[in-house]
Amino acid sequence: MDLTNYVRTVLGDIEPTCVGVTLPHEHTMFGWNGAEFDHRALFNFDEVVNSVVNQFLIAKKEFNLETFVDCTAPDMGRQPQVMEAVSKKSGINIVAATGFFCQSMGIPYHWRRQSIEEIAEFFVKDVKQGIFNTGIQVLRSAVCGLRSTSTRYGTSTAV
Repeated sequence: MDLTNYVRTVLGDIEPTCVGVTLPHEHTMFGWNGAEFDHRALFNFDEVVNSVVNQFLIAKKEFNLETFVDCTAPDMGRQPQVMEAVSKKSGINIVAATGFFCQSMGIPYHWRRQSIEEIAEFFVKDVKQGIFNTGIQVLRSAVCGLRSTSTRYGTSTAV
């Protein structure tokens, strides 16, 4: 595979010809900032995976869905293991992005107090080592042109 022309999925890199019908901005699951500290936000991994897989299989059958771009930002409860399990069970490619949710909702204090260099290091680690050291890598924005970004106006931009 030409390493300058590929699409990075949660299961590994694929040829662009394998992308097919794509949902370009979706979420396997997400939670508002702080949900990770709320006992009511706990979820059963297998139930969530099976629920999402069932929906994916319907879309695969009815619309020939082949790829799903999960734009869930780290501060919105991104769940790399869920994405990986759903992709394996459904046979649908899942592309993960990195970035922050829209600034109008408020970037969490944890991130606001970090330097540009610290945040850049976080994003680079997402790309090179994987989300939370899982080895599940995000899309390389320099190669494929997607990064979950935000502005103070609450809009997302693909670059």
